[in-house]
Amino acid sequence: MEYFYSILKQMDDWLESLIEKGKIKRSDKLAILGLDEHSFAVRTLLENRGYRVECYISEKEERRERVWRSVKYALSHYFNKTDSYIRIYSVDEWRRETGENWIILYASEDCSDEIDKIVNGTHISKEGIYCLYDWENADYRKKAEKLKRMSLNELKVVEKEILSCFDRFCEKNNLRYWLSGGSMLGTVRHKGFIPWDDDIDVFMPDVDYERFLELFQENDKIMCQIVDDENDVWGHYKFARLADKRTMLIEKYAFYNHFVGVNVEILPIVGLPDDEKERIAYIRRYEKINARRREVFFKCSGDMNKFRKICDEEQPSFDTYRFDDSEYVGVLGTGYYEKDCTTRSVYEETLRMPFEDIMVNIPQGYQEYLDNLYGKGWEEWPPEEKRTLAHNIEAYWIC
Repeated sequence: MEYFYSILKQMDDWLESLIEKGKIKRSDKLAILGLDEHSFAVRTLLENRGYRVECYISEKEERRERVWRSVKYALSHYFNKTDSYIRIYSVDEWRRETGENWIILYASEDCSDEIDKIVNGTHISKEGIYCLYDWENADYRKKAEKLKRMSLNELKVVEKEILSCFDRFCEKNNLRYWLSGGSMLGTVRHKGFIPWDDDIDVFMPDVDYERFLELFQENDKIMCQIVDDENDVWGHYKFARLADKRTMLIEKYAFYNHFVGVNVEILPIVGLPDDEKERIAYIRRYEKINARRREVFFKCSGDMNKFRKICDEEQPSFDTYRFDDSEYVGVLGTGYYEKDCTTRSVYEETLRMPFEDIMVNIPQGYQEYLDNLYGKGWEEWPPEEKRTLAHNIEAYWIC
């Protein structure tokens, strides 16, 4: 199963409904509650429709000060005028600005302090404060309400079973692969999962990756999902997932939810330019395209049909360099930039090492790879406060 749900589009649909019902008019003065990414997204949605926001309202003093420092820095460094920025008020400060025709909107999960203070201290009732997203009845909650939640241990067991299946398949078909990122680190340092990790990643030379996609056949338990521009917002690069059909994994992001099966991600390793400056520029060009995709997503107000149409027209090629023909190789789109680049000699030999109770592939040059990715000293465990799960996910049994 695979399903993409745009929270931003849902917010925009609710906004459109308010406008169509006459609840929001161009003569109204608009204020947004909160100072988080969802508050800023409400401003984007309104401005996409030609509405101007007058101010943000927040009772979180520390947050107000931090955002205002950022605004002042931007104004002093990049702008010569101040009419484009939006003021930030506490409720008491905003109350002094109160007049007629104020409309208050919010999409943050908790604006109860601001709402109570406004309702108790002004003429505005709760009915005049409009929420653009119902977090209590979010789409992912509805899909999961009758399913059994998986424990972290159950999640890891399923992922390890998929990895074992993948390992056997690659051995049978003479395909090269190695564990990557935190999974490689976990294998070397912990002989399995990093205790506070919850996923498995592998990578393959581009030619082996393409061959894998040709050869792998879906079975009763495991399916292969291609992740590309059709089902991913932030990345412009194909990779694959081997997913367990008996499960549902919900990846929760700020502006969308992605529903897949519990899975192991498979990324292609590609060739990179020999010249260092060209190599960095090549990698950074890819990241600029990803930044552009994020910009398009917000300009489209989260409408995936519009988003895909624009991105389809702007797709560049990153097949210039091949793994086996290049001195330098790496994975594009991981967020590590050139840290995810090494010499190809790292992968000339393969080591078999234990991962929990199975054996897996690690490149003989893992030291160079892990030094690049995590810096010297990765052999030591991080401080206790940094041993936290990195992904916002929920996993369920569906059968």
